[in-house]
Amino acid sequence: MQKFLRSILQAKILFFLLLLSIGSTAQVVVNVSVLPPASSVAKDYIEQGSNVKITLINNSLRAEQIKLIPSLTGISNGVKIALNENFIPVAPLVLNAGQTRTITLNQLKVNNGSIGPNDLIVQGYELNTYLNGGTLPEGLYTFCVKATVINNPTGGTGSSQGCTTVSILSYLPPIITNPVNNAVIKPLQPQFITFSWTPSGVVGKTRYRFRLVDLTAAQVFNANDAFINENILPFYQQQNIVTTSLQMDNSKPKLKEGNRYALQVQAYDPLNKLNFKNEGRSKVIVFTYKKEMPYAVPPAPEKELPLDNNPPPKKEEEEAPAGDCSASAKYNGALKQSNKNGIANGTDILVGKFVMKNTSFSQTNGSYTGTGEILVNFVGAIMKVKFSGIQIGDDNRMFKGSVTGLYDAASGITDGMAASKTEIIKSLPNASALMAKLEEEARKVNTA
Repeated sequence: MQKFLRSILQAKILFFLLLLSIGSTAQVVVNVSVLPPASSVAKDYIEQGSNVKITLINNSLRAEQIKLIPSLTGISNGVKIALNENFIPVAPLVLNAGQTRTITLNQLKVNNGSIGPNDLIVQGYELNTYLNGGTLPEGLYTFCVKATVINNPTGGTGSSQGCTTVSILSYLPPIITNPVNNAVIKPLQPQFITFSWTPSGVVGKTRYRFRLVDLTAAQVFNANDAFINENILPFYQQQNIVTTSLQMDNSKPKLKEGNRYALQVQAYDPLNKLNFKNEGRSKVIVFTYKKEMPYAVPPAPEKELPLDNNPPPKKEEEEAPAGDCSASAKYNGALKQSNKNGIANGTDILVGKFVMKNTSFSQTNGSYTGTGEILVNFVGAIMKVKFSGIQIGDDNRMFKGSVTGLYDAASGITDGMAASKTEIIKSLPNASALMAKLEEEARKVNTA
């Protein structure tokens, strides 16, 4: 009988100890995961969103009331954002005995209610940036959720925590693959051009913004300025593109033959969950829309000299001289000094033995100021020029003033290199590097 009573007493003691154990130690297991792609928005790890999954397992023999405290800590960048340990939710989260439950932060908001600045711990990061939905810097982070039991009958609390590693990436911007930079696109009838670029970000989440600028109409020589200057309107733009190509067919604005265009493609996330380097902007590429080299005059065929040694004198030609890289550009004919007024932009102007094309100018007191392009036949290159105060006769020939070449940043020639040299150049310290630069394929104007 005594053994029987002793065994009952031992059982009661064990049951009492079990109750104490249940009351003083958390019996909730926490597992967390972040669905790819990981959001770069800081709030998506503390109080909102559905990209975070929190799985809770109640191993207790009774229902538990708990609160969840999420935190995000940068492994190497010093960033820490967390809900305060003393945060009191509007209503505790209830888990029945033996229950397994998976929730998102959006679902947790029902229990937590509104979270204010005083409920947060923010280190190495601007609080206002967080409150305004700002993004996180690129790097590796540890994301944790701590579950704390708040209904312990003994007055104590128990807690457990689950963690995972999160990689916040900044995706490279797209690269335009067609056309290549400085390409010449031949016009087709009807118009049809395929523009394409490499994918960026995440398929299905990334959108692309296509922007095309007419450099000739905008009078911009540095193509990058066309996308920085807000006063320059695009020739054509389209956004919310989900593919990595766009067809410029006959339903879109018609490109003008002979004009130069600049193109940029920008990747973006309409939900602002993804980070992109350089704001997702690709490098700017430039192309010319033309059938052939504009206003190039083919050299006249060589005439056979007569057998005697008294060949007829050469006739003065209107086009620029061909052959040697040194020739007279002066026009020897009669100049009509009639001071023509009201010449329209785009009019071809005769300048000495050259033709100035793609002109854009304004007239003041009978003289013209503006810019244009001149083909220098004997080097096979187009030179951008500017002029001020020139006068033009009835035959569209300049009879007064001067035209000056413009420095183009894309040419790689600095102002100092382009300036006239009056002194004797005694040495060339890096001739091999200069020759390598000049012999680049993109800089050759004649490979014959």
